[in-house]
Amino acid sequence: DDIFGSPDTIDAEFINVGQMLNVEIDEIKTEEMFVKEERVEIPPNQLNFHLKRISFIRAACQYKRQYQVKTKPNLNQFLDNHILTSSPGQNNTRTEWKLFIPVTCTLLPYQLENMEVEYDQQTGCFHFACFASNFVVQQVEDLTSFMQGILGGQNLLVTGENIQNIAGQFETHFQNGNQLIPTFTKSTENGTFLKLQANLTELGYEGVDNHEEYEPKQ
Repeated sequence: DDIFGSPDTIDAEFINVGQMLNVEIDEIKTEEMFVKEERVEIPPNQLNFHLKRISFIRAACQYKRQYQVKTKPNLNQFLDNHILTSSPGQNNTRTEWKLFIPVTCTLLPYQLENMEVEYDQQTGCFHFACFASNFVVQQVEDLTSFMQGILGGQNLLVTGENIQNIAGQFETHFQNGNQLIPTFTKSTENGTFLKLQANLTELGYEGVDNHEEYEPKQ
């Protein structure tokens, strides 16, 4: 006998499997589109227009470090700056930002948390709103604008990727072992200062406990 029975005796419901698969595939595509919309990648040249919120949650610790930025090649002439880092999880563009602040700046660390940002397209500057005051930050993307800002004592904002490129341009152009940011000084508990070798990939992170916390949760 036919183990499947005859067509007249089969009591079964035929389902359009193809239609079901199409529905499931459509649902998956919809979910994928939703995820892509949630995490839209912002082109690097448009980051300034999209930056609306930023925080530097380790500013108090990072203020204890002063980085020596070289202003003239082959000469020991430097200007000291604090370098604060906003990790991808601490701003709405999900980009690593470095904030260079002259050590003469009077801003307090707690003022650099949870700031609203406005970008002025005419001047190319950001306006950071911190508590009842605002301060102006110049965005830089290349060695020329970076050095102009440092020499002018400006607050500078640069992406983590761009500061690596800028430092590379400095070393390539001037050679002879010239480093853009060769050292930093660190204040100790007894009030003394230690001068240490700077690590370009760790700018704004050096000596900061648990900087892994900066990384966004996956």
